[in-house]
Amino acid sequence: MNSTLLIFFLVVCALLIIAKLLKVEKLAAVLGLGVIILWLALHFTGYDKTINHIIFKAPPVQPARPEDLRNR
Repeated sequence: MNSTLLIFFLVVCALLIIAKLLKVEKLAAVLGLGVIILWLALHFTGYDKTINHIIFKAPPVQPARPEDLRNR
């Protein structure tokens, strides 16, 4: 079995066990599972690095130059 698939199943089982122990509503467990599935989908397609770069490593905003401030 693929190790990534095994990790996915372990995370799903752990989430469901924690939801059961904390008596969380099923909707919260489903939303948590949806977040995990979305993260895995982004991870395997490579988009997680793009999103991480956009959110956390974006270039700083450059100050406006005088010609940018002219009335239009």
